[in-house]
Amino acid sequence: MKKRRLFLVLGALAIYFLLLCLLIAAESAAPGDAGASITSLGQALWYSLVTMTTVGYGDAYPVTFFGRIIGVLFLLLSAGALTAFISLGVGWVTGSGLPKLRIRRAGKRPIYIFLHADSAAMALADNILSETPDALCLFGEAGAISPADRCRIGVDMSPDQLLALLPKGCSRPTIVFTGSDAEEQLTRMGIPENANVICQTSRVPENLRPDVRFFDRSELCASMYWKRFPLARTERIVMLVGFGQLGRELLEHALLTNVLSPVRVTEYHVFGDASAFLLDHPQLGFSVSIGAPAADRDSLILHDDPWNANEELLLSADRIILCSDDEAENTVLCRRMRTWFPIRANMHLYCRSALTDDLPVFGTDSEIFTPEAVLRSGLERMARQLNENYRAACGGNAPTWEELSAFLRRSNMASADHLRTKLRFLLGDDSLTEFSKEQIRRAYDRFLELKQSQPDLCRRIEHDRWVRFHAMFNWRYAPKRDNSKRFHPLMVPFDDLSLADQAKDDYAWELISSLL
Repeated sequence: MKKRRLFLVLGALAIYFLLLCLLIAAESAAPGDAGASITSLGQALWYSLVTMTTVGYGDAYPVTFFGRIIGVLFLLLSAGALTAFISLGVGWVTGSGLPKLRIRRAGKRPIYIFLHADSAAMALADNILSETPDALCLFGEAGAISPADRCRIGVDMSPDQLLALLPKGCSRPTIVFTGSDAEEQLTRMGIPENANVICQTSRVPENLRPDVRFFDRSELCASMYWKRFPLARTERIVMLVGFGQLGRELLEHALLTNVLSPVRVTEYHVFGDASAFLLDHPQLGFSVSIGAPAADRDSLILHDDPWNANEELLLSADRIILCSDDEAENTVLCRRMRTWFPIRANMHLYCRSALTDDLPVFGTDSEIFTPEAVLRSGLERMARQLNENYRAACGGNAPTWEELSAFLRRSNMASADHLRTKLRFLLGDDSLTEFSKEQIRRAYDRFLELKQSQPDLCRRIEHDRWVRFHAMFNWRYAPKRDNSKRFHPLMVPFDDLSLADQAKDDYAWELISSLL
């Protein structure tokens, strides 16, 4: 494409120079008394410029027949030249010219590069700019972004081309791969060394650089839901209606997040095809009662019959989550449930749908595609600190964060993610979703009190959480640890641990002090 443009430009210049030479030759042959004023290259060039720009000073003009024919050609070219100049100017402003100039002047501004301008990318960009107004969001689709937008720039270029435009010394950019083909795009492009990379995918590939982050819409939605609507201590029976990918993620997050205290148990009743879930988690029964309620631990009960076949359960449920992957189906279920069955005042009903506005809904793009949810920089920072605390207790003999396997990094992040539940437990307030410095300080002081008076209480909660996380990933007990077979000697009840192993569970609670 560039070679073709070069040939066109060179061809136009050659024709222009030929016309100038013909004009000089024709005028130079005019009789002396004709008063020819165009007899040199400079005069011919001046005449052509003032003619094609429609200025026409009249100080130079052709006097011969052939000279006037060439003059007519210049006159006709004047309209085209003016149109061409205007088109070039407009094209530079609205096309890639002005965006390229703005990109080169980015300076130290935080830079995010989006391959597509889909709903996920636009929602994430909106949240980034609301938190960091000086950020610059680049989109690889020019038509999706208004040229007047000061913080969003759309230009039809690949990420590699956009990276090449960035000035030296600018902030390390973040490339965002969104859409159903995000993982394929990442594989095809590779991972640039000079950029952070985040990719939307439901499958996390192994053996990639630890700074490559992955996110999934359903997983983000489930994580956001339990942060925004934490389980209250009065809620014992939870129903999940519609068990697709979102329902699966909601259940997994519930089982890992709502590990509350030894005296609080929750029944999770699932309506939908959850057979694949149990097949994927055969060791979950070590931590959760499967198929029947239990007095001493949480239970998971799968129902083959429709949600409205058990009226007694429907009327006794403390929380119902309508979580089909189809939003329209959730809206229909919500209307049927509220029309034909009584809804208790203290029963919480949540619907994954943007089509219902008269009850708590969750999972909109603006809610789930936030910088912290997608980038997880704060959560990873806490997970790294947790690993450092453990290394310090081991005299520096434990692996660094970079040396950890993907599973161990995920284990540390799950522990850090449970901090909100720990804080609510220590403060005795299940409704808290955000925490002030003063509340965190009071929670840590409360932990220190319990550590002295009831040391087993906090340790037991963390061990139960740790066991459940490992059971979710099908670890099992063995006298000797074997990571390749997922064997671990600590996959036992808390009372069967040695005192030294029980004390290890303090590390997760001590992490609260890092928040201060």
